[in-house]
Amino acid sequence: MICLSGTVEVTVGDERFSPSERDSIYVPRDLSIPFADEVFSGQAEFSGKIEGNYPPEARPLRGHQGRQSLHFTAGGPATTRDLYIVIGENVRAGWLLAGLTIFRARQLDELASAGEQCDAGGVVEASRR
Repeated sequence: MICLSGTVEVTVGDERFSPSERDSIYVPRDLSIPFADEVFSGQAEFSGKIEGNYPPEARPLRGHQGRQSLHFTAGGPATTRDLYIVIGENVRAGWLLAGLTIFRARQLDELASAGEQCDAGGVVEASRR
C-alpha cells in the first residue's frame, strides 16, 4: 500500500502504522487492512504473487533520499522528476516492486498553465521484479 495523500491509521495484524503522504507499507496477502482515516487520504493498493511469509513493514519516503538503489532523478531542465522505489530491496517481500514518480514544482506549474490535469505524485509501477 502506498499513501498518496493525507494521513491514515492502518492496523495490520497486531501492528499499527500511521503512514502519511508517499509512505508505503508492505501487507502480507493473508492479512486484512482496516483503515481509520484521520484526515482525507488516498491510498494505492497492489498485490502480487509472493512466495514465502514476510512480516508487515512500513517505509517512510524520507528514508529514500541519498540511496541510489531507491531514488534517482531523471529528465532535463523541462522534465525533471524524482523516481522512488518505495517497496523493493528495502522490504523483505520477495520480488515485489512498487514506485512513485514525483514531478518537480516547475513542471507542475507549466502543465497547469497549459490547462493540463496533473498530480504531484503518481504511481508508476507495481509488479514483480
